[in-house]
Amino acid sequence: MTSSDIEHFAVLEELVHEIKTL
Repeated sequence: MTSSDIEHFAVLEELVHEIKTL
């Protein structure tokens, strides 16, 4: 896993969290 992959995953998780709080 590259650092860019981890960054992408972190952004995805943030998005999911935002959707869940809506």
